[in-house]
Amino acid sequence: MLQIPIVRSNIQKASFHPALDWKLNRRVTEAPTVQPEPYTLSGILKRLPPLPKRTGLLGASAEGLPLLFNLTDPQPGSLLVMADRFAGKTALLKTLVNSLVRQNRPEDVRFAVITAKPEEWAEEATRFAQYFLQITSNIDSAAVDLIYQLGDLVEGRQNGGHVGTAYILLFDGMDVLPHMDVDLRANFEWLVRYGARQQIWTAATLDPASMLEQRYYADLFRTRITGAVNDPNMATRLLPSRLQKRAAEGLNRRFTVRIQQNWLQFYLPESLD
Repeated sequence: MLQIPIVRSNIQKASFHPALDWKLNRRVTEAPTVQPEPYTLSGILKRLPPLPKRTGLLGASAEGLPLLFNLTDPQPGSLLVMADRFAGKTALLKTLVNSLVRQNRPEDVRFAVITAKPEEWAEEATRFAQYFLQITSNIDSAAVDLIYQLGDLVEGRQNGGHVGTAYILLFDGMDVLPHMDVDLRANFEWLVRYGARQQIWTAATLDPASMLEQRYYADLFRTRITGAVNDPNMATRLLPSRLQKRAAEGLNRRFTVRIQQNWLQFYLPESLD
């Protein structure tokens, strides 16, 4: 697992620390006694220095350290978010989308959404229409077209095409992938493996119960983010032993990611306003 890019800042504030520079090899594990303070997306963005272009927020640690995602750095590769149903997987994707929209223009970053529930993205489709290529059901032919379209764009950029707008394919419910056409799955694999190098990202969600069926595709993702997992056998596959009990607590909106050799627990905002 590779680190999620963390944006460094020299601006210090007494009540809020800028993002850590993980190159300093500080430990980022979270003490179980630390209680996170609720925060809103607007609130945390106002307390941060201006973010570089194409940088979004994934969440914040209990101590208030923001976890930032830089679309211009391909190191972490594609993102896979795994958690039980209703644990906040879609909310995490929406946090990233809303934070990027607030800091960027449509020519800087655009999104495509494949989901089992397009109605869950209706608000974003209305408010940020210029930022979305399409929001489509995962059983619609348009989902197939999106994957091929973005795969072709990766190939074009590899062959010397202009790298301009960053794109994120949000596959909200990758559980359906094994039931798709074999050629489409091959194109999706291409997109996951090589897209980030061309600023064409994939961020997918998956229920842990589907992990065994989709082990091959899950292993393609270089960065995995884990939320609430009640199944102890599955938690053993995804997390170190000291964090498995916390994952079984079923706390929504709390996630864990490995950064270099350390594990960071972070929390989503209480509101996207």
